[in-house]
Amino acid sequence: MLRKLQKIGNTYYIALPSKWIEEKKLKKGEEIQLIIREDGNILIHTNKTAEEKIANIKFDKYVDKKILSYYLLGYHVINIVSDKKFSEEERRLIVNFARNLIGIEIVEETMNSITLHNLINDTSINPVKILLRLNAITSTMYVEIIKGLQEEDKELIKQVIERDNEVDRLYFLMVRQIRSIVQNEAILNKLNLTYTDCLDLRIAGLLLEKIGDECVRIANYLLNYKVNKEVSQILRKIAEEIQEIQEKAIVRFLNKKNVEEIKERINFLIYRLNSIKDLSTDFLFSLKNILNLIIDICDLTIYY
Repeated sequence: MLRKLQKIGNTYYIALPSKWIEEKKLKKGEEIQLIIREDGNILIHTNKTAEEKIANIKFDKYVDKKILSYYLLGYHVINIVSDKKFSEEERRLIVNFARNLIGIEIVEETMNSITLHNLINDTSINPVKILLRLNAITSTMYVEIIKGLQEEDKELIKQVIERDNEVDRLYFLMVRQIRSIVQNEAILNKLNLTYTDCLDLRIAGLLLEKIGDECVRIANYLLNYKVNKEVSQILRKIAEEIQEIQEKAIVRFLNKKNVEEIKERINFLIYRLNSIKDLSTDFLFSLKNILNLIIDICDLTIYY
């Protein structure tokens, strides 16, 4: 669609398409926002609040996957309907799954229907803050696991396993927020993010979520595993060093700083792990996976 540039006095004008005006339900005198993009193009954005996205789904054995899908797609209201009365087990399934999704609450319920509503503003939380929270949790998980191994504290190890639920909830929220943000360039500009930033943030979030999964594998294995005092002390120091490296990797990723030194330290740590005798192959594999996931975060970093 082409428009001719008009000039009246010292001001330039273009006519907006009437169809677009009608679709946006704009009236004379209403304000619209002009955003000058980095590539020099101008984006026209209205200040009107987007309508709530509503999903209606039929209850079946895939209901949890459907709820998650609509949640990640940014739907505000999810109505679940059954042809018959919900059994207590079916209701519990929906309620428990909804608890895994940050911001989702049950706002209405009948014998054969449940309505979920997202109570969080999709653009109120910067995904960078979610990433930092994911990093804070996952970077302490393996340290706590080794501490539990060292002190023979199985309860501490079990608590780490439970903490992975929080990691999953935060990652789901992050995906939802990013998908909502990239559909609104005004919010992108407000948060000082680009489309590339959002893509990299989502990948970094996924890598941290995988670190959480590796920690759960280690924890489940160590519930029935013992090592001598000397090895546990070495592992404690290595876990604390991995924690320091992970935190530095995230900071440098966010600030676009050089990460080559971090990658060198990781390679040296892998060498040290390989030199430890009497260490389970499965345990060693998961620790190496955590280090390789941190390398993947480093590889996302474009530094200047």
